[in-house]
Amino acid sequence: MKIVFLLLMLFAVVRPVGAGTTQSSSDIQTVIEAQLNAFSLGDAEAAFNAVSFEVKTIYKTANSFMNMVLNNYTPLFFAKKWRFDQLFLVSEGSVQVLYVNDPMGNDWVALYKMVKGQNGSWKIDNVSMALIEGVLT
Repeated sequence: MKIVFLLLMLFAVVRPVGAGTTQSSSDIQTVIEAQLNAFSLGDAEAAFNAVSFEVKTIYKTANSFMNMVLNNYTPLFFAKKWRFDQLFLVSEGSVQVLYVNDPMGNDWVALYKMVKGQNGSWKIDNVSMALIEGVLT
Protein backbone atom coordinates (compact mmCIF):
# COMPACT_ATOMS: atom_id res chain seq x y z
CA MET A 1 0.00 0.00 0.00
CA LYS A 2 3.00 2.32 0.29
CA ILE A 3 3.05 2.62 -3.49
CA VAL A 4 -0.56 3.81 -3.57
CA PHE A 5 0.19 6.57 -1.09
CA LEU A 6 3.30 7.67 -2.97
CA LEU A 7 1.50 7.76 -6.31
CA LEU A 8 -1.40 9.69 -4.86
CA MET A 9 0.98 12.31 -3.52
CA LEU A 10 1.94 13.04 -7.11
CA PHE A 11 -1.54 14.40 -7.67
CA ALA A 12 -1.42 17.02 -4.87
CA VAL A 13 -3.08 17.26 -1.48
CA VAL A 14 -5.18 14.16 -1.00
CA ARG A 15 -8.19 13.53 1.20
CA PRO A 16 -10.62 10.62 1.13
CA VAL A 17 -14.05 11.34 -0.27
CA GLY A 18 -16.79 11.42 2.34
CA ALA A 19 -19.99 9.47 2.40
CA GLY A 20 -21.96 12.36 0.90
CA THR A 21 -20.40 11.86 -2.51
CA THR A 22 -21.55 8.36 -3.35
CA GLN A 23 -23.17 9.62 -6.57
CA SER A 24 -19.83 11.04 -7.76
CA SER A 25 -18.14 7.77 -6.92
CA SER A 26 -20.75 5.82 -8.85
CA ASP A 27 -20.54 8.20 -11.84
CA ILE A 28 -16.72 7.97 -11.88
CA GLN A 29 -16.75 4.19 -11.72
CA THR A 30 -19.30 4.07 -14.56
CA VAL A 31 -17.00 6.15 -16.80
CA ILE A 32 -13.95 3.99 -16.02
CA GLU A 33 -15.84 0.72 -16.56
CA ALA A 34 -17.25 1.99 -19.84
CA GLN A 35 -13.74 2.75 -21.04
CA LEU A 36 -12.38 -0.63 -19.91
CA ASN A 37 -15.24 -2.35 -21.74
CA ALA A 38 -14.56 -0.20 -24.82
CA PHE A 39 -10.92 -1.31 -24.76
CA SER A 40 -11.94 -4.99 -24.63
CA LEU A 41 -14.30 -4.46 -27.59
CA GLY A 42 -11.79 -2.43 -29.58
CA ASP A 43 -14.24 0.50 -29.60
CA ALA A 44 -11.88 3.46 -30.05
CA GLU A 45 -14.65 6.08 -30.18
CA ALA A 46 -16.24 4.96 -26.91
CA ALA A 47 -12.85 4.78 -25.17
CA PHE A 48 -11.91 8.25 -26.46
CA ASN A 49 -15.27 9.66 -25.35
CA ALA A 50 -14.34 8.93 -21.72
CA VAL A 51 -11.27 11.22 -21.67
CA SER A 52 -10.95 14.90 -20.85
CA PHE A 53 -10.74 17.72 -23.37
CA GLU A 54 -7.02 18.06 -22.59
CA VAL A 55 -6.35 14.40 -23.42
CA LYS A 56 -8.37 14.71 -26.63
CA THR A 57 -6.29 17.75 -27.56
CA ILE A 58 -3.07 15.76 -27.12
CA TYR A 59 -4.11 12.63 -29.06
CA LYS A 60 -6.49 14.28 -31.57
CA THR A 61 -8.12 11.03 -32.81
CA ALA A 62 -9.66 8.00 -31.20
CA ASN A 63 -7.30 5.67 -33.07
CA SER A 64 -4.23 7.61 -31.93
CA PHE A 65 -5.48 7.39 -28.35
CA MET A 66 -6.14 3.64 -28.61
CA ASN A 67 -2.64 3.02 -29.98
CA MET A 68 -1.14 4.95 -27.06
CA VAL A 69 -3.15 2.90 -24.55
CA LEU A 70 -2.22 -0.37 -26.25
CA ASN A 71 1.49 0.57 -26.17
CA ASN A 72 1.66 2.15 -22.70
CA TYR A 73 -1.27 0.82 -20.66
CA THR A 74 -1.52 -2.75 -21.91
CA PRO A 75 -2.92 -4.13 -18.62
CA LEU A 76 -5.91 -1.78 -18.97
CA PHE A 77 -6.40 -2.68 -22.61
CA PHE A 78 -6.54 -6.39 -21.81
CA ALA A 79 -7.87 -6.30 -18.23
CA LYS A 80 -9.30 -9.66 -17.13
CA LYS A 81 -10.91 -8.34 -13.98
CA TRP A 82 -10.82 -5.22 -11.84
CA ARG A 83 -11.93 -3.90 -8.47
CA PHE A 84 -12.53 -0.33 -7.39
CA ASP A 85 -11.04 0.87 -4.13
CA GLN A 86 -10.99 4.31 -2.51
CA LEU A 87 -11.83 7.60 -4.15
CA PHE A 88 -9.80 10.65 -3.13
CA LEU A 89 -10.34 14.35 -3.64
CA VAL A 90 -7.38 16.21 -5.13
CA SER A 91 -6.75 19.80 -6.08
CA GLU A 92 -8.48 19.60 -9.48
CA GLY A 93 -10.88 16.68 -9.26
CA SER A 94 -10.77 13.17 -7.84
CA VAL A 95 -8.53 10.12 -7.98
CA GLN A 96 -10.13 6.69 -8.20
CA VAL A 97 -7.99 3.73 -7.13
CA LEU A 98 -8.53 0.65 -9.28
CA TYR A 99 -6.93 -2.79 -9.02
CA VAL A 100 -6.56 -4.59 -12.35
CA ASN A 101 -5.57 -8.13 -13.26
CA ASP A 102 -4.00 -8.63 -16.69
CA PRO A 103 -4.14 -11.79 -18.87
CA MET A 104 -0.76 -12.92 -17.54
CA GLY A 105 -2.16 -12.97 -13.99
CA ASN A 106 -0.28 -9.86 -12.84
CA ASP A 107 -1.97 -7.39 -10.52
CA TRP A 108 -1.72 -3.63 -11.07
CA VAL A 109 -2.88 -0.57 -9.22
CA ALA A 110 -4.19 2.18 -11.49
CA LEU A 111 -4.88 5.68 -10.26
CA TYR A 112 -7.42 7.47 -12.42
CA LYS A 113 -7.35 11.24 -12.12
CA MET A 114 -10.86 12.40 -12.93
CA VAL A 115 -12.02 15.90 -13.84
CA LYS A 116 -15.39 17.42 -14.66
CA GLY A 117 -15.96 17.96 -18.37
CA GLN A 118 -17.58 21.04 -19.86
CA ASN A 119 -21.02 19.44 -19.55
CA GLY A 120 -20.41 18.52 -15.89
CA SER A 121 -19.79 14.82 -16.50
CA TRP A 122 -16.71 13.07 -15.18
CA LYS A 123 -13.83 12.48 -17.61
CA ILE A 124 -10.54 10.58 -17.32
CA ASP A 125 -7.66 13.05 -17.30
CA ASN A 126 -4.67 10.90 -16.38
CA VAL A 127 -3.79 7.36 -15.33
CA SER A 128 -0.76 6.25 -13.34
CA MET A 129 -0.04 2.56 -12.89
CA ALA A 130 2.25 0.33 -10.89
CA LEU A 131 2.72 -3.45 -10.77
CA ILE A 132 1.75 -4.93 -7.40
CA GLU A 133 1.36 -8.44 -6.00
CA GLY A 134 -1.53 -10.52 -4.84
CA VAL A 135 -4.47 -8.14 -4.75
CA LEU A 136 -6.84 -9.82 -7.20
CA THR A 137 -5.31 -13.26 -7.67
